[in-house]
Amino acid sequence: AIKLFGELVAKYGYVSEGESFTIGDPNEVWVLELIGKGKFETGAIWVAVRIPDGHVSGHANQARIQRFPLNDPENCVYADDVISFAIKVGLWSA
Repeated sequence: AIKLFGELVAKYGYVSEGESFTIGDPNEVWVLELIGKGKFETGAIWVAVRIPDGHVSGHANQARIQRFPLNDPENCVYADDVISFAIKVGLWSA
């Protein structure tokens, strides 16, 4: 489901200041956060993290994913351009 989200927003774009989705099945739950690229280009920036077994996640009016591992694809996936886009629009400096 997360891969499909990524494919669809890359192709059709996404207009929002940010959204959070909970995606789950009987075996696992993920939190997916995404934000449209706005005036810069079509698409969206997104990150999804797996909620560890035995844990819960609350949703509020603020991003939950503020830091994420770049090398743990079993528990965290993200848009291919999440870092390069942030650098490009001046939101992060490597």
